Amino acid sequence: MPQAVSDSFNVMIPMLLTLSIFGIVSAVLAAAFSTDLMTIISTFISEPLKGIMNAGPWAVVLIYTLANLLFCLGIHQSTISGVLAESILTILIVDNMATFASGQPIPADHYMKMLIINSFALIGGSGCTLMLLLDTLVFSKSKTSRTVAKMAIVPGLFNINEPVIYGYPIVYNLPACRVLVWSPLPCREEIDGAAAKPGVVRTNALLREIFARAQEGIVDGRVAFADAYPALLDAAGSPLATLYRPGDGLHINDAGYDRVTAVLEPKLRALLAAAD
Repeated sequence: MPQAVSDSFNVMIPMLLTLSIFGIVSAVLAAAFSTDLMTIISTFISEPLKGIMNAGPWAVVLIYTLANLLFCLGIHQSTISGVLAESILTILIVDNMATFASGQPIPADHYMKMLIINSFALIGGSGCTLMLLLDTLVFSKSKTSRTVAKMAIVPGLFNINEPVIYGYPIVYNLPACRVLVWSPLPCREEIDGAAAKPGVVRTNALLREIFARAQEGIVDGRVAFADAYPALLDAAGSPLATLYRPGDGLHINDAGYDRVTAVLEPKLRALLAAAD
């Protein structure tokens, strides 16, 4: 038998076996239970995951934080976040569109979707490396790092960061790994009569507790902690209303960002100096 013909059978036989198995399973499900595989996957996998994603930002924060840390082990984060989060977050966009098209209001807790991730969690590509490039160009004294940053800055503006991920390198480079853990910011439960979402308040408290425990448990010169929480409080320990947008107990204004920057900047400078 010619080699080309035998090669085609090597592909055809496994394909026919796979189609046969799924065909039999589908037939049994339809005849015995009046359902199908897509309905089962949606009911027992997609819907629970959608509920977790809509419960607050903590699931997405955890998935993307752990996924980005895998770069240091040589694993691209999209292999994790793409499977666990992105497909579900894309479905949530479709759900919100269908809800709006039907004339119904979109639930307030359905804000977490793929557009949020692309806008805030992937600035400059996986791991928000655009900020790393800007810091390198401004503060770094390493000629090698600055050369990579100059090469990678333009692709980074379009969320393409393979030049910095593999050129810096970040991938599989544990000795050069530097981590800045930024504390959550306080949110006011009520400012100007606008009540903050209870889920946001609970999530913020949980993140604050995790941050405090991490500070106690992690002692490593490559890990820095920037606690910006106290910078937004008044003498009585309450969040300052003047540092938040009017009628908003969650988002800080320019004055609030100035205070946060004053906390983050020396930490970032110290990490960059240690890396050089």
